Amino acid sequence: MAGRRAADRTPARGDRTHGGGGWVPLALGDGLLSGGRTYFGVGAAWFKGEADALGIAFPELRERYALLEDTLRLARQTWSGDTAPFEGKRVRAAYPLSNPRPLSSPRPRILVGGDGPKRTLPLVAEYADAWNVITSPSRIDGHRDRLRGMFERIGRSFDELEVTALDPEDLRSDEIAGYRWTPRFEVERLAEWRKRGVDHVIVNIDADPPNLRRFGTDVIQAVA
Repeated sequence: MAGRRAADRTPARGDRTHGGGGWVPLALGDGLLSGGRTYFGVGAAWFKGEADALGIAFPELRERYALLEDTLRLARQTWSGDTAPFEGKRVRAAYPLSNPRPLSSPRPRILVGGDGPKRTLPLVAEYADAWNVITSPSRIDGHRDRLRGMFERIGRSFDELEVTALDPEDLRSDEIAGYRWTPRFEVERLAEWRKRGVDHVIVNIDADPPNLRRFGTDVIQAVA
């Protein structure tokens, strides 16, 4: 949300490549380049068309969830400084060393994307510092209430979690015929998200430099 310190919040990556654990050193490098502001965003993946187009393996859902949980466990162990051998369901690491150490303390923030109540949300409750969901302001409360209950069951405070959202109704002009983004639309939309207590919102706009400058002056300054 505008008004918070800028961070490199990489969108959640589907954990289907690099043997699961390969994302951990990549996130560390990203964190060093960003001065420690990176988020480690992962999810179980859903966009098979993108994977096929890029030649990336896209295993069945059960396998992707196994890789996701192994990656979350390995990331937390690696960034804690624990170099003991790691044995997951699909991922093994003989000496999970983080060298250099992350700039952020105690580690890069771990973001898990998704809203599946059976598998994704329990992983958010167990491992995540931040959560991303594709939803609308009118629907966020239902997702959050389910997740809050899972936090309570494992004895964790829900206040520890940063809630983030990707707004599906805020699309680029090439995705909906006749749609035209305006600063007024964005300001009103972000006001709705703020009322719902969402920490930050991911929006999509045309990436022309003049449009981005307009977003900074007409939107960010209005809601900061």
